Amino acid sequence: MPRQWGRMGVLVVGVLTTTAGSGLAAGMTTPQAVAKNIATQDAASARLELDGKVVYFDPFFDEKAPAPAADLILITHGHDRHCSPGTVARILKADTVIVAPASCAQALADVAKRSITTPMPGKTISAVGVTVESVPAYTPDNPDHARDTGGVGYVLTIDGVRVYHSGSTALVPELKTVRADVALLAFWEGYILSTQDAASLARSLGVKVVIPIHCKPEEAVKLRDMLQPAIQVDVRTLPQA
Repeated sequence: MPRQWGRMGVLVVGVLTTTAGSGLAAGMTTPQAVAKNIATQDAASARLELDGKVVYFDPFFDEKAPAPAADLILITHGHDRHCSPGTVARILKADTVIVAPASCAQALADVAKRSITTPMPGKTISAVGVTVESVPAYTPDNPDHARDTGGVGYVLTIDGVRVYHSGSTALVPELKTVRADVALLAFWEGYILSTQDAASLARSLGVKVVIPIHCKPEEAVKLRDMLQPAIQVDVRTLPQA
């Protein structure tokens, strides 16, 4: 059965601020335009490029994938397909900022060779001209993503367009009042969000565009069929997550 919303959650929003001279032309900063600046990779990995900045979520991809150096790396939790020291090493430069829960920070210590910021839901982090707030992400019924492991999602706002990366989460109460325009949703029947719960979350967020990640190809198609035409679902070529 899909998880039902519980008690009213806490409003959590995040902001990604860009300087004057954004890489998107005036009038082009729409959810659809921002979504086109997001490249999806393996598992929950995604890369956002805007205004000369490169932001990665959960970087994880093979040696053949394009890998521009990162200005900011945001990691949702410590599992090895989300927190990959080898992948992080490929995209580091001298001033790359890393934000990662404590379990992942420990795994990255040898390659990072710098301090790593630990996200805390509801707390604002500012780095490389970017402000980001983390969102709770956990699975009450699955110990793989227990709340006390410190997993998070992230919400960024780009010239008024909010982009949400869910991390690995169930449909938990804290997400009820989160709002976004573009959502990178990780879902997997029987493990994290179900397809039905992913659809419920997309509607609750008020998004215009959903990009399925970390799911089976047939689940992405099922989500598209559930949500379109009210919500655009951008189904990319998906490897097995």
